[in-house]
Amino acid sequence: MLMAKLKKMPKKNKAVSKKTKVSKKTKDTKSSEPLLMQTLRGMKDILPEDQCYWDQVRRCSEKLARDYGFSRIDLPLVEYSNLYVRSVGEGTDIVDKEMYNFVTRGGDKVALRPEMTAGICRSYIQHGMNVLSKPVKLFSCGSVYRYDRPQEGRYREHHQVNYDAFGELDPILDAQVIQIASRVVQSLGIKSVQIQVNSIGCATCRKEYRDLLVNYLESKKNKLCIDCKRRLETNPLRVLDCKEDKCFQVAIGAPQEQTNDFNYGRPPKVLTQAELEKRLQDGAKPASGQTTV
Repeated sequence: MLMAKLKKMPKKNKAVSKKTKVSKKTKDTKSSEPLLMQTLRGMKDILPEDQCYWDQVRRCSEKLARDYGFSRIDLPLVEYSNLYVRSVGEGTDIVDKEMYNFVTRGGDKVALRPEMTAGICRSYIQHGMNVLSKPVKLFSCGSVYRYDRPQEGRYREHHQVNYDAFGELDPILDAQVIQIASRVVQSLGIKSVQIQVNSIGCATCRKEYRDLLVNYLESKKNKLCIDCKRRLETNPLRVLDCKEDKCFQVAIGAPQEQTNDFNYGRPPKVLTQAELEKRLQDGAKPASGQTTV
């Protein structure tokens, strides 16, 4: 019996030795990964010599926030992914192509924020700000992330200043935010700035325009890119945002929305009273870059 046990022992030692070799090989593979001493594509360092410019932007935007009664709010860089899917909307480039999505070790589906308003809305609801006196004005600034093709002056990590107002539907708030944006630019010494006012209309006229737009896009469907053919079913207004040249040409000929005075006329009147330079695009096609409340 003793001899039989002794014969088995070397085999056990060999197995241990084999495991040790595998573990060592794995360790060597990890340590051999190159350490790249550079930023990720689309990211950029803000060096000490550039900080004075960034400080100026922060000072101007924060001062105007105080002057117009906006309170500062800071948000996490990471939120649940479906927050942006629900708020920004399926069929948009942000949700379909540009979000940094990943799963945490706990199994949560999260994303780096591609914009700020969705997180501010979440915080507004979570912390019961609806009981505060209206409008609730919130100011925020920080980094946002979009996995887009980097271009000159356009990075995957970029910085955004947000002025959001909740609790009132009066277009006067749109005018106020446009006025703030203009003053931020002016206070930074940027000249020859032109403000273009646009609108996607109210809920009623937007539905009528959507039906009109879908009929037009259906007749041009063969000229649309694959993504826009899908958007035609899910979110046809987003076809007007497409960067593909052939889709842009289709969008130029799209029917133009007729908006009422309450939604479109009042903000420009307020801006005129504020003596701000502007150009009104009467009957212009809807655009995603409008200020919303």
